Amino acid sequence: MINLYTNLGSSKINTKLINFIYSACESLDINKNTYDLHVDFKHDLESGFYGFTDGDTDEANTEINASLPFEEMIKTLSHELIHAKQFLKGDLINQTYKGVDCSLLHYSLKPWEIEAFDREEEIAKLY
Repeated sequence: MINLYTNLGSSKINTKLINFIYSACESLDINKNTYDLHVDFKHDLESGFYGFTDGDTDEANTEINASLPFEEMIKTLSHELIHAKQFLKGDLINQTYKGVDCSLLHYSLKPWEIEAFDREEEIAKLY
């Protein structure tokens, strides 16, 4: 079961976003164990950043650029939730993916980014 913490209010669109996050977690198979997932929508992310996720096997923290156009925000949220899954399942630890040190690989060749880019559209369709 996901313990979801977010800075979203209770408007109709925010309720739909929260339901989307739960659906994405179910699709990513991270709804069966107890995890803490923090998702914050921020207008002050570093310039050029769409989203960011960090975490471990107990908790994932995701930040999404709230200034993005809505469709891009959903795609970014989907991408970052895939990273949350990678942390929570223990696949991604620092620059190590499934036990392999990938610190010297270019961003576009990092296996966790390849997975996130490959699956983001699939997850975004749940919205």
